[in-house]
Amino acid sequence: RCAISAKMAWNCCLRQGLYFSRLTRQQHRHISTTLHRLTVGDCDRQASVPTSSNSSELYVRAAEDRGFNDFGWLQTHHVFSFAPFYKNKEHRGYGVLRVLNDDVVAAGKGFEPHSHTNMDIVSFVIDGALEHRDSLGNGSIILPGEVQLMHAGKTIEHSEYNPSPEQGSRFLQIWILPRTLGGESSYDQVKYDVDEVNTKGLTLIVQPNDLKSNASTVAVDQSVFGYCGKATADTGGLVLSLHGLPRGFLYVYSGTLELTVGVESRVCGMGDGIGLTQEGVVEVIDSMDEASFVWFALAD
Repeated sequence: RCAISAKMAWNCCLRQGLYFSRLTRQQHRHISTTLHRLTVGDCDRQASVPTSSNSSELYVRAAEDRGFNDFGWLQTHHVFSFAPFYKNKEHRGYGVLRVLNDDVVAAGKGFEPHSHTNMDIVSFVIDGALEHRDSLGNGSIILPGEVQLMHAGKTIEHSEYNPSPEQGSRFLQIWILPRTLGGESSYDQVKYDVDEVNTKGLTLIVQPNDLKSNASTVAVDQSVFGYCGKATADTGGLVLSLHGLPRGFLYVYSGTLELTVGVESRVCGMGDGIGLTQEGVVEVIDSMDEASFVWFALAD
């Protein structure tokens, strides 16, 4: 009964976009506990289950197959299962990539304080801004051209708000399963090389923490290499490197491109995700087109 009422209370807050400051201390504690249990308990517990992938060369998550929720203050597309808001036992991640949510937060709204454990969470802002605060004392604004990493060890509490009173904020929320559990939590935020994206088509934004050698990348506790990419007529074909890892995942967040893997080609538009087990090449179909994407080389 308590769990059901807690879930109903949290869903009510989601749909109304309520701020915790407007709630009583008892309501605040009740909903915070529920949020921790639902988003961390359910989602992270599912993440401990080995994910399965298709035996075929390409693992396809078409835009129209994603989960979707509209809470008024938040519109979110879920590439993978994200309990309790989108449950899909057949698509619970790809390799160590557990969550990829494409979120749009309304002006002046945001995610209330809640906790995470045992997860590396990368935030990649596409449009607008995101204001971060956490229990470690960090507070900052993340803008396009920047990437944020929150390493949740034993636990960390944080909030993410759209500070603009007028403009929506779109960002990718990416969860990566860490190699080690527990330990101290930490936070990092860097500016990546936007010029390199525009001229060369790819720039590194995520590296393993035991190999980090670039000040413009964040370091995750996992064998993962993440890139921000832009395909244009000038960049030509861009090779998606696996860095010797068993698989990779491409997510297109704007435009249309063509992905070629071996002898197979596939057109990918906004919201499409593709998993690969060998290196691929992406390029625009028309010389007037451009497409933006993220690419992750992943451990199993």
